[in-house]
Amino acid sequence: MTRARARAGADRLRAGDGPILRLTLLLLLLTAAAQSPLTALLPGAAWTNVLDDLAALAAFACAAPRLLRAPLAIVAGAAVWTVVLAFAATRSTLPPGETLVVARQVLVPVLLVLVGTSLRPEEWHAVRRATIVVGVGNACYALLELAGVHLLDPTALSTFNADRMVLRDGLPAYYSYWFGPGSPLGALGTDHVVRTGGTLLNPPVAGLVAAAALVFAWHERELRGRRVVLVLVSLSTATALARGGFVVAAAALGLSALAARVGRVGTVIAAVPLIWFAATQLADDGDSASHSDGLAYGVRRAFETGVGEGFGHAGNLAKASGLAEASESLAGIAFAAAGLPALVLVAWLLLRCALAATGPGACWEHGLAVGVVVASAFSESAGALNGAAPLWLGVGVALASLPSASQTADAGDLWGPRRTARATRTASTTSVTA
Repeated sequence: MTRARARAGADRLRAGDGPILRLTLLLLLLTAAAQSPLTALLPGAAWTNVLDDLAALAAFACAAPRLLRAPLAIVAGAAVWTVVLAFAATRSTLPPGETLVVARQVLVPVLLVLVGTSLRPEEWHAVRRATIVVGVGNACYALLELAGVHLLDPTALSTFNADRMVLRDGLPAYYSYWFGPGSPLGALGTDHVVRTGGTLLNPPVAGLVAAAALVFAWHERELRGRRVVLVLVSLSTATALARGGFVVAAAALGLSALAARVGRVGTVIAAVPLIWFAATQLADDGDSASHSDGLAYGVRRAFETGVGEGFGHAGNLAKASGLAEASESLAGIAFAAAGLPALVLVAWLLLRCALAATGPGACWEHGLAVGVVVASAFSESAGALNGAAPLWLGVGVALASLPSASQTADAGDLWGPRRTARATRTASTTSVTA
């Protein structure tokens, strides 16, 4: 009887949560997009940095009743991730405020993944459309930057290392993308280029926003003005010169499509030359070594300690505080802090999504998930809610459509066998139009 009442209560909550969840998701994307401009316009206003966090928590609260019937493996994995990283926070060498910032980087994405697993097709469609709008706005601002116009001051976003910020032509040093010795990009006749930071005022984060908008616009066949949108977001993706954005766009647009034509083995064979080129010819561009070093440090410390060593040993914040050298890898932060449990969970997620993206019945969200996970290994910006929120929601959508998620749903239902089959998200669910 107790279980029946719980099911009935959950059904009632789910019946009325649709409009509210959609509203909180749109609020999340709006507050995330507005965070950087508000911070630049209102320096010192701390409340501008928590609006999107509050919206993310509200979205999770709205989606929570649906998670009662989520596949058990996904919920259990999220629970383990949360526990081991919360334990890492208790061993942090950073001050409490900075510990909270780093914990937010690695914990909020898992909340968004869980929300993503619960999204209905029309809700996921609304997220994609809103992201495209944000991406177009970001692209228009990038055009102004290319013309030498900077309406907002990106230096206002530096909180922890403002006194040590290096400026070049009035912009933070991370706006400059430096070419390594012998780089093919050296043919441009200069040793560096100035990247566009868009409305996010940060090129790596702007690259994620632009890539998300590009991927979503590409798959929105009925989008009004689609060709113009694709040109704009493609340009902003390119001019941001963000490795995370490139990885996400390439994986989401090409992985499943390529596998459908040449199969899983053919996809691996085709990917090897690209990986070789990136590792050998572009390895020194844009200080790429710091990104790979951050990941390598996290993996090494995970194996050496087993349970990690807490926050404060990897990441940009720890580096700015003088406590660490390894940085630029979101996954590296988690591995160093929480050890092998975090490493195993990320490896499992990447493997499952990669197999799904290159297998029969793959949808582009599987490729998107692969791109996001790989980007988190080489970019700390993947933990920035103002840039990566829709991407982590997409990872959740991909997990919900894994073959094992739908085939073993009855066994994994937190409340026992389902009375109604959950609609599996395939490529057809993403063709819903407004």
